[in-house]
Amino acid sequence: MRTLILALSLLAVGAAQTAIMPLSQIHAGMHGVGRTIFQGDTVSDFQVDILGVVSNLGPRQAVIFAKLSGGPLADTGVIEGMSGSPVYIDGKLIGAVALGYPFSKSAIAGITPIEQMMAQQKRATLDAKAESALPRTLAWDAKPGASQWESISLPELKTPLVLSGFSQRALTQFLPQWENFGLRPQLGPGAGAAALDQPMGDPKDLKPGDMISVQLLRGDLGISADGTVTYIDGNQIYAFGHRFLAAGTTAMPFNKASVLTLIPGLMTSTKMDTPGEPMGVIHQDLSQGVYGSFGGHASMIPIHVHIHRPGQPVDAYSFEMVDSRVLSPVLLNMALYSTLDANERGIGTTTFQISEAIQVGSGEPLKFSDLYTSDQGGPLAAAAGAARPLTMLYGSRLDPDVKGLDIDVNASDQKRVLTLEQVWTNTTTVAPGAKFEVTALFASSDGGEITRAIPLEIPESQPAGDLTVWVGDGAALQRMQPPSADPVAAARDLPRLLAALGQLPVSNRIYARITAPQTAYEVAGRQFPAPPPSLARALASDGSSDRAVISEATSTVADYRGAPLTFVVSGLKSIRIRVEPN
Repeated sequence: MRTLILALSLLAVGAAQTAIMPLSQIHAGMHGVGRTIFQGDTVSDFQVDILGVVSNLGPRQAVIFAKLSGGPLADTGVIEGMSGSPVYIDGKLIGAVALGYPFSKSAIAGITPIEQMMAQQKRATLDAKAESALPRTLAWDAKPGASQWESISLPELKTPLVLSGFSQRALTQFLPQWENFGLRPQLGPGAGAAALDQPMGDPKDLKPGDMISVQLLRGDLGISADGTVTYIDGNQIYAFGHRFLAAGTTAMPFNKASVLTLIPGLMTSTKMDTPGEPMGVIHQDLSQGVYGSFGGHASMIPIHVHIHRPGQPVDAYSFEMVDSRVLSPVLLNMALYSTLDANERGIGTTTFQISEAIQVGSGEPLKFSDLYTSDQGGPLAAAAGAARPLTMLYGSRLDPDVKGLDIDVNASDQKRVLTLEQVWTNTTTVAPGAKFEVTALFASSDGGEITRAIPLEIPESQPAGDLTVWVGDGAALQRMQPPSADPVAAARDLPRLLAALGQLPVSNRIYARITAPQTAYEVAGRQFPAPPPSLARALASDGSSDRAVISEATSTVADYRGAPLTFVVSGLKSIRIRVEPN
């Protein structure tokens, strides 16, 4: 029944198609009417006086220049959030408000022609990378005899990005990243946990001039980007009049939105919106606008965070985020930082034990645990560290199917650090195949001392000669490796990638490595120390392989990875031993 109602609604929407005015008929001196929301959910008219048309600003792209008036525009200028507002002349749609001048005394706007938006939507199956390369500021040089509108730099209106449930420090910390995307982040209202269970809205309740809110994160924390609907063609919607993130083909849910208030500013003014009921999915994010459809489902990644403190109730947060190589790591990092920042101190000693399970596909979850301790900025470091596995998943050449994340945080105000002071062994000579122990002495942050025995073994094939035994924290040992030895970067399939991620060095383990001054070869992240001459010649001369073969002067003889500790390990020490046959 619901499907039938949706189909009938779409037929009703498409029944009264809006006439389109060709760009060739638009010229200076014409008068039109635009539609947008200034307050609440009421679409209001504003006046549009055409100043001229400038062609060829990009590949087959033109911009209509116009002066806007009416409503609050005399005080605000062109408002961020008006992007996509439709403009009509004689009842015919000409395009969408998309560009504007900061610090302008008049509401001078650039309008993206609707013909360009429709043409781009039709060829949306083409490579979107070319669209992503287009600048966010349109600039061109005057030609002999050109009007004043043909020698101007005109930026796209920034898209308001409303963050709900976030701390002010979280906004400040991540502000530069969002501004680099061409967005205007601000704290504002959201639907909260209710956003996860809202029923789909009725398409006939959305019309040109209405606000929509593209949902990047929703639930106990929310991040949404707001713009205006330009045109509706049956099941398809056109909005914004310019790119959102230049993501090309995408899948982001959008809601109907209402305007809570306008925020006038000296540089520029903006709308503050609040999301309403879900309406559909944005499928294309290109240079001339965003394009979507009513109904449908965008795959979102559910995230559950539990924060534990001694003697206190557990704080639980649930939210979901868009599945995006670029955005998902940033969203997770920011959301975790905000939850920790809201509950823990940022100045003074903090320690966070973070355990996470990342569900990839239908297999066993990728489990990752690490410890973070700091005298200042603990929440920021812990959040960045917890987002690292997801960042590396999306940074791979593969296409991970991330289904969800469960994150547990154990927080305390105690500093827990083991600083490596000394390492030694009772023997300096070992035989091939022999087992021996290295003892490590640590100074703990509470003033005590701790020793740990590290069992190591020499391969039976190891030739006679000097070796170096390194003992320390995971980051220090990792810095000793060349980039070519990174198994995560070298992984060619998902099982190998997940296995490499599961072995990422963490701060709460003791690591050891035995190295030898002998030639080794790195092939796809795997090291072959001291290969036989025939294999060495083959590795050095084989140019047919698609995997890089790199020769190194130092080879790894053996590695050790200790059990998890309740301390962060810090430091790096080494000793020398010699291999001699019995």
